[in-house]
Amino acid sequence: MKTTIKVLLPILFFFSFSTLVKADITVVKSGAGPHGYYSVAENHSGGSSQLFCSDPGNEGCKWMIQPSLIVPSTGDKFTSDQIAAMVEEQISQNVLQGSFYLENDQTILVSWSGTDVNDYRMDVVVNQN
Repeated sequence: MKTTIKVLLPILFFFSFSTLVKADITVVKSGAGPHGYYSVAENHSGGSSQLFCSDPGNEGCKWMIQPSLIVPSTGDKFTSDQIAAMVEEQISQNVLQGSFYLENDQTILVSWSGTDVNDYRMDVVVNQN
């Protein structure tokens, strides 16, 4: 019994720690109507956060629990809405796909692809290296 606990404890610690250090954000907007979206779904699990907004309706594409990330080299904090605003600015200037690092830190990569500010996918990935 003690041997089993000694073996399982480090394994459980490893998996718990690996999910704590993982962090990424995904936002997908698709098919908004003039007043917003019909379906807004949010998920947070293991350091990852996703927001999916689709179909014409009356709901805003907004987080209930706002995820944020901190740039390791500067300590600057960015919310997902701040990052989405940067992406939407690019899309409004007809840059329909691309990527950039937050503050050129090469730790937090933001990438997107879409047709307009109501129809796009944004992924924010934290490089753990």
